[in-house]
Amino acid sequence: MKNLIKTSKYLAMISALLLNVSVIAATVSTPMGTSVTVLERAPLTSSQVAAYNQSFLDSWPYAQLIEDASSLYNCHSFAFYWFNPANPYWMNDPSAYWQDGSYNVVTDGSLAYRDNIEYYENGQLQHSGPVYSYNNGVIGVLSKWGSWPIAYHHYLYTPYTLETSNSTSYIPGISLQLVRKAY
Repeated sequence: MKNLIKTSKYLAMISALLLNVSVIAATVSTPMGTSVTVLERAPLTSSQVAAYNQSFLDSWPYAQLIEDASSLYNCHSFAFYWFNPANPYWMNDPSAYWQDGSYNVVTDGSLAYRDNIEYYENGQLQHSGPVYSYNNGVIGVLSKWGSWPIAYHHYLYTPYTLETSNSTSYIPGISLQLVRKAY
């Protein structure tokens, strides 16, 4: 079965190249083994990377650019699948990670390194950002902003909405949804 999946993936890649298609579907697994659909996308050109980086720097002067812009992976894949700028996958829906028990929603008010803050707009998950630092109530997040760069930023200093109406977890002074890897 694995060889069939691998062969199908390579055939899809070859077809995409021949047809000049820039996005193909692939599958990754949660730590509990649930399949998650991801996308393999075409990389940005060097001029696009430079433009996205500059736009980020101009628009968000108090966030720190950590890694160049990339269209290969997004926030959900970075937060749940592989916390690395070499990540090759774009993930639209990470919900399988907490639905299968690979991650748990944090409800006890604690906060830990690599907990993921979930950002919602109109009840829909828009962004995931791993907690990178927590010092005297200040939460620092290291997250990937769409095709923009990886940024280190205050959890509220982001282009994504943090709705408290969807919150299931509470930290003194703020409310947000956190998910933590189950061990």
